[in-house]
Amino acid sequence: MKVATSALVMLAAVAATPASDVPGRRTLDGHSAGHDVVDAKAEKAFKSSKANGGAKAAKSAKVYKVKSSKAAAGGEEPVPSPPSPPCDSRDRGSFLDFAETTLQGQIDAVCSNSELAEVCAGIRDLEAAGEKYASLPRWYRLNWKAMTLAYPAIGLMTSGSLPLDGLRVHMSLGLGNSLRLQGYPEDDVNKAYWSHWDVLSVQDGNLQDRLSGIEQYCKYTASEYETLKSFAVESFGTDYSLVQAFFGPFTDVKEGPFYQTCVGGTDIGSWLVRNDWEHHRREVIGSLMDGNVTEAIVTYAVWHWESLWAMVLAPDLTVPTLMNSFDVLLDTFPLGRLREIASTH
Repeated sequence: MKVATSALVMLAAVAATPASDVPGRRTLDGHSAGHDVVDAKAEKAFKSSKANGGAKAAKSAKVYKVKSSKAAAGGEEPVPSPPSPPCDSRDRGSFLDFAETTLQGQIDAVCSNSELAEVCAGIRDLEAAGEKYASLPRWYRLNWKAMTLAYPAIGLMTSGSLPLDGLRVHMSLGLGNSLRLQGYPEDDVNKAYWSHWDVLSVQDGNLQDRLSGIEQYCKYTASEYETLKSFAVESFGTDYSLVQAFFGPFTDVKEGPFYQTCVGGTDIGSWLVRNDWEHHRREVIGSLMDGNVTEAIVTYAVWHWESLWAMVLAPDLTVPTLMNSFDVLLDTFPLGRLREIASTH
């Protein structure tokens, strides 16, 4: 178990590369403005898989910066986020359009930087691998697009050198999809996407330190994850042993990967685990209202999280398990199948 535990601590480091100072955002790691810090364990872990962005995703953090006329002499600022959408949801239009533009803008920014060629190559590889998801509804295609950015560029995001907008799109889609899965009309779902985007923007802009109850919090949510995983195995016969073999059996959730990544690492790493779980949890619960889609959403969520554990424990399985999470959607959510499901309600 010692080897597995060590690897899980490294996984926490990957998800928790300390953030540099970002305008309007609190410093989480105590370092002074402009001081880029790359966790050595995170860098080592990134070297293990091109799909994870490689070491350059972390090493190039300070390269992926642009000069600002407003910056102090000799200072630099991280690449800014796109302009904020209007506050009034009636003036915002389609969130899916906004998500598409936001994700493509970040991908273009990464791939226009020659110093990030390896990260861009990881993005292009995932884009090519995901061409088969063209038949999925747009909200799931956009979630795949968010993953093609997040997995190779996670080092940039957690170092503060690339805005968290890509991850925020991923989370907003999951939270809004919970309403969609419960039968809410498209207009309400669109409002929900924007509302969740707003809430997450507040959290992103003022990341809070973990409080004294973090262990209790993480034990509770880790138990939720293990319950969901057991539900998937018992209800649908899904076999997740491929990744589990690398961290072995455990009887206490504190020994498992979810708890350790939630508690370990820095505040931003813990935040990523907690917030990502919250939207997947909501989407799963929403799917329970419709037996036609429950299996797909439950197994999608678990495979997604298993791919995170694979990122360090079994790097060669990272992309296959990530794709498993979207493959399970293909049988249920192609456009034609969606129309068939809708006709039964």
